[in-house]
Amino acid sequence: MMRPLDHFRHSGQRLFARPSLLIWAVIMGCLGAGATMLFYESMYLIQYLLSGRSGMVNDVTSTFSTLQTIVFPCIGGLVAGLLLNLSNRFKTDAESDYMEAVALGNGQLSIPQGLARILSALSVVATGGSIGREGPMIHFAAMTASAFGRFFYVDAVHLRLLVACGAAAGVAAAYNTPIAGALFVAEIVIGSMSMVVLGPLLVAAATSHLLMRFSGRYHLLYEMYDVWHYSTEFMLWAVVLGLLAGCATPLFLRYLSFLRQTFKKIPLALPWRMALGGLCMGGFLLLDQRVAGNGDFIVHQLLHNAWAWQSLLLFLLVKVLATGVVVGSGAVGGVLTPVMCVGASVALLMVHAAALIFPEINNFMPEFALLGMGAFLAAATSAPLMAMIMIIEMSQNLSLAAPLIFSCTIAYAVARFFKGLVMYHVTETREQSDLLRSRLRHLHIEDFIQTPQNVINANASVKEAVQKFTQLSVRYIYVVDDENVYQGVIAHKDVTELLFNSGDMQQLIKDSLISRRYLQPLTIGMTLDQIQEHLVNFSGERLPVLDQQEPAHLIGVIYKSEVLAKYSEIKRSLDNTDKVVLDLHAPNSK
Repeated sequence: MMRPLDHFRHSGQRLFARPSLLIWAVIMGCLGAGATMLFYESMYLIQYLLSGRSGMVNDVTSTFSTLQTIVFPCIGGLVAGLLLNLSNRFKTDAESDYMEAVALGNGQLSIPQGLARILSALSVVATGGSIGREGPMIHFAAMTASAFGRFFYVDAVHLRLLVACGAAAGVAAAYNTPIAGALFVAEIVIGSMSMVVLGPLLVAAATSHLLMRFSGRYHLLYEMYDVWHYSTEFMLWAVVLGLLAGCATPLFLRYLSFLRQTFKKIPLALPWRMALGGLCMGGFLLLDQRVAGNGDFIVHQLLHNAWAWQSLLLFLLVKVLATGVVVGSGAVGGVLTPVMCVGASVALLMVHAAALIFPEINNFMPEFALLGMGAFLAAATSAPLMAMIMIIEMSQNLSLAAPLIFSCTIAYAVARFFKGLVMYHVTETREQSDLLRSRLRHLHIEDFIQTPQNVINANASVKEAVQKFTQLSVRYIYVVDDENVYQGVIAHKDVTELLFNSGDMQQLIKDSLISRRYLQPLTIGMTLDQIQEHLVNFSGERLPVLDQQEPAHLIGVIYKSEVLAKYSEIKRSLDNTDKVVLDLHAPNSK
């Protein structure tokens, strides 16, 4: 008899029917908000133990003494490295990254690995590292959703959806952006805007957002007044900003990748490399305390205070260097907010330069800071819609919708035109899938045609046919007339039988020896799917290709192994990328 606990766990699986998806999404929203709150409280606890106070990272690090400013980030990096080494020792079949668990895996996330990586990120964030905290927050929320689903024996199809809902809830709780939270997962991770997917994501994100409000933790990150009257020059500079962001963002991401590779070449173990990165971070904090944390405090300052271009340029340089050494040393965390901070700074520097020609543009500095954030975010994530909505939600400034459309879309298009690096691996996988789709659509039979060697003239002798069979070791020889019109094939077994009966090799090939029943030729104009279908049902290695004239002419031969290998490569890539989208649209299966 089933024990009560097992009965309870299996009841969750039975209740997971499509009408109840939204109920499960609400639960995932609650879990995501709870995980985010726990992360915040853990960060505050570490801050309090270190300095006797807690709160915004910039406020806490500003109270450090000179020695603490250098030592604390170094210790934070060392502890973070030790925790990452610990996480790598856990051997598990589950995924370590929530994006791969949703897009490519079965929705199972490793709990021991995840906890070790989250604690590692906490160690860096709490000691002032220039890195975002949204990454571990989202992973914590997704991991909690995965554990919940596995407890109730939820099947892989729906477990991936639960993890996606948890991730959306984490984004919504971290940024107070319910719509952008759902779009983040739908556009970046899943790559589908179907309501079968987007509906539960929106419900989970909205539930998480409401819980953050009810708990008193909601605050508008970048509140700004609406401006409804934009000049023509403003819109033109919004376009220029999009072009600038599309060029600069891939360079920033490539810079981070370069530092990762550079730190890996240092002959030190990971904990000591991260301690070195923390030591460098302490040095940057001595130069400018404002570079601590993910940069949200500085963005708020940029929106509400005027900065001289010299101060802005100096801060940008130090912030980029600080973020580079922390990320490069191996720290795990998010870079969404640092990217937005860099985008706001670059946009304001552009405004300072443009003001030399158009002085009135100085009146729109806060708006350009937000546009820069959105443009850099769109180029980095390859998710322009999510970037637009996130900026609007974080600022509550609907009047920026039109300029954001231009800046974000152009930044995304330029970054993709130059094939710049993207922030998330699943985005690269999806872009490769799109490329393969294009190749599949444009792949023609002509791309596989080769010159046939097993061809003989209808007026040839049986001896010539035997020589062909001997030289090529083939089962069939294609027969054509003097004008290359396809007549059919001669089978090896038929020639053998003829010689066994008559033994006359000098006789000419008889019409009775030529047959069309052994194989069905391919024709020009066939799709790859049609070719594959013919080859699967054919036991031989090659098939002749005819033109579409009447009578048909032989123009070449296609090899089965080559076509099927190409077909399998393309289909396998497409299946891996589209698995989650297709499965989430499929009926429930027990």
